Amino acid sequence: MIWIVLALGITGTASCPIPGQTELHGFIREAARLSDYPYPKAVEYGVRLVEQDGQWFTLFYNGAEAAIYWPGMIVVNCSKLETYPQVYIDSVFVHESVHHLQYLNGEMTDTGCRTVQRLETEAYQIQSSYLVAHGEPAVTGPAMRCSGKK
Repeated sequence: MIWIVLALGITGTASCPIPGQTELHGFIREAARLSDYPYPKAVEYGVRLVEQDGQWFTLFYNGAEAAIYWPGMIVVNCSKLETYPQVYIDSVFVHESVHHLQYLNGEMTDTGCRTVQRLETEAYQIQSSYLVAHGEPAVTGPAMRCSGKK
């Protein structure tokens, strides 16, 4: 089961490239195929898609991200996604689907920097595999630096 939820109060997002249920199932299936994570059972499947604009992302995330994953929710930066070619839009959803699989498999219980760094690296590697399989160059993602022991 997949829920598509549109955030209230967002203007100008009519053209936001949000996938439908069938497409999102396909991205989760593709993320599972490219990773070592099992494809989730239907009861575990629930993930909400929430639209936000670039202003919201700028306020909270310096505007850099095309989408972010919060447990059970993919928040989409419509302003950024609208500028991407379709294969890159799809790869963003594969990337965020990896995070959903990580969450479902208990990988997101530790929010320490090293864990987040490992999870992001894995998601970018799988996103890159998807892009390369579709004839596009790989992506590396931003470099995350951790200070301290965590």
